Amino acid sequence: MLYAGLDIGTTNCRCLLVDEEGRSVAVASTEVAVEFGPPDRAEVCPEHWWNATCEVIGAALRGAERPAREVAAVGLSGLMHAPVLIGTDARPLGSAQLWMDQRCTPQAAALQARFGSSHRRLDLRGSVSAPKLAWLAAHAPASIDAAQVVLLPKDFVRMRLTGDVATDRSDAIGTGLFDPDKGAWMEDVAQAAGVRADQLPPVRPASAPGGVISAKAAAATGLAEGTPVATGAADTLCTRLGAGQVEAGRLLVYLGTAAWVAVVEGTDEVSGVRASDAGATTATGAALRWVRSLFSSQADPLSYAALDELAAGAPIGSAGITFLPHLMGERGPEFSPSARGAWQGLTLAHGRNHLVRAVMEGAVFQLRRVLEAGVPPSTRDHASARVLGGICRSVFWTQMLADATGLTVEIPREPEAAARGAALLGARAAGLVTPDVGWPNPVVRVVEPDRTARADYEEAFQRFLACERHVGG
Repeated sequence: MLYAGLDIGTTNCRCLLVDEEGRSVAVASTEVAVEFGPPDRAEVCPEHWWNATCEVIGAALRGAERPAREVAAVGLSGLMHAPVLIGTDARPLGSAQLWMDQRCTPQAAALQARFGSSHRRLDLRGSVSAPKLAWLAAHAPASIDAAQVVLLPKDFVRMRLTGDVATDRSDAIGTGLFDPDKGAWMEDVAQAAGVRADQLPPVRPASAPGGVISAKAAAATGLAEGTPVATGAADTLCTRLGAGQVEAGRLLVYLGTAAWVAVVEGTDEVSGVRASDAGATTATGAALRWVRSLFSSQADPLSYAALDELAAGAPIGSAGITFLPHLMGERGPEFSPSARGAWQGLTLAHGRNHLVRAVMEGAVFQLRRVLEAGVPPSTRDHASARVLGGICRSVFWTQMLADATGLTVEIPREPEAAARGAALLGARAAGLVTPDVGWPNPVVRVVEPDRTARADYEEAFQRFLACERHVGG
């Protein structure tokens, strides 16, 4: 018996097939095209998510060399905040603004000024869905009027898989339109954002049934018709669910397209790791993908392994270059939609190896800023961190993370935890495991910080902070 976990990410789509103990049997991923527009736009055509989903499911099934009928359940994880407007024909009404899209900054400020004090815990900054909907209401009102329902990316994909229309609590909270205390949509905020209450989907638990694979979806994906599908959850919840057992007081660090830090408080049967958020960045892995695209050509398409080799050829501190990774504004330590990226300290003596290393160092230094602003010294000093996400594929970058932060980095057996957590939700929704069942995710690699490199990284970090004060915004 296998379970499938789909992770619909900002720049990648992944399908993970696991066995009944949560161990990886096969995995497939593909990149998703993001359209960037000056100065602050980032959007994805939802059909790209669907096409990528079909591609990775088929590839994972081929990799497993097992018949589709052995997949007993499917779960979904998805990026948050990007509203997908669905019309009468169940097709998207245009592209979805990603969480990093900052064109809605004026609408965010207006909504926060109006509702920030009256709705407890309400955060209406530009990352969430509400200001994006308000922007559409002001600039593309016909699409808002024509929408039958507003979904999130994983909900759109599930609708294509099963015909089911709903969302879960984690994604609902991420819209800025849902009251977590009352467990209901806030009609006054929705109206101010330009949407009607009847355009917002039902909200149910992440592990609740979300329909079964339809005949049409079976033909498109290779999954068996009738396979149960879970409602699914936001990627942060699924990542914590798939992280395995992490002791209270430890740090949880995710570095993929973006990055976030959390302090583990314990475990529970719903979200796996229970943790308090300590901060997030905007463009860590996204910055590396960007520099890869700059230096790649059709004749010389660079892999991420090739970027590691380039960076390893430059010294710590990138021979004086500092990179600020604020390529789409910034979320932490302070929310700053106007923050911009920069390379500083360039000379004619520098090559692309210095530039690539500076990008990797800048991402790690920005994560350190978030860490030091959001985590008390008593927790972070000489601490161990369970690290998840794409960074785990790079021995070079994980060593840099350990050296530059002083953290002992623990890499689990299954670092792509979001897809793994989604698969567990699928198993729960199908009634094949009880809600209290979790899957272990043992540490398979420990990266100790190199103390001899500490002084050089500290000098480079102080230069990063100085550059941040003058350039970062």
